[in-house]
Amino acid sequence: MSLINSGFSFGLFFWQLLNIAILGLWVFCLYDVSTNKFNNNLKTAFVLLVLFVPFFGSLWYLLNGRKHKIS
Repeated sequence: MSLINSGFSFGLFFWQLLNIAILGLWVFCLYDVSTNKFNNNLKTAFVLLVLFVPFFGSLWYLLNGRKHKIS
């Protein structure tokens, strides 16, 4: 039986992979924020940003927020 006749949808498969990747990014960012120290009260701000705006908050944290970690 071929994939075309079996009801397999490449679009749905791609969409599910994308959602799993976004979920993994979200979990990674929450873990990274919770296990590191930040200047002032930025930890609270980053947790709220990542929780309430999952995709864009996670991207913003990865691109800009990681610079504020205390070594």
